[in-house]
Amino acid sequence: MDKSQINAHASVVADGIKKATANHNTTKSIIIGDFNMNPFDDGMTLVTGFNAVMCPNIAKKIRRTYLKKDYDFYYNPMWDIMGKSSSNVKGTYYYTNTMESLYWNTFDQVLFSGSLLSDIIINEIKVIDHLGDTSLTTALSNKPNFKVYSDHLPISISYKEEIL
Repeated sequence: MDKSQINAHASVVADGIKKATANHNTTKSIIIGDFNMNPFDDGMTLVTGFNAVMCPNIAKKIRRTYLKKDYDFYYNPMWDIMGKSSSNVKGTYYYTNTMESLYWNTFDQVLFSGSLLSDIIINEIKVIDHLGDTSLTTALSNKPNFKVYSDHLPISISYKEEIL
């Protein structure tokens, strides 16, 4: 898929989530998965996409109005994780066959609605590169060991009990 198709798909999914939260009369939602986008890509940041921001204080405002239409904010903590890990792992997916020199991508992400931020333990959100003594990456390059496990590294989140 090219970027315009990914952005269009993000818009459809985000609209579906908006309808589902309205149908269930809630402002609390967690969206987690492989988005095939980095946190800074248009489908993640545009109001017509996920409207996901890097700043929890902005997300706490719950929504913004753009061209007379309301859009719920989501907080994307993966901005903080991307490239700042103390290990050699700087994302969830390693890819070199593009013109971009990103190499590490953060396609696997978690988004929180602003109304949930007080219930999330933000500093415990992590990219998992080990399960106990077992490395999920290759010994030489520290890339995800896709031959044994997966080409994506998992993420973990922590939250207080009974948040939804």
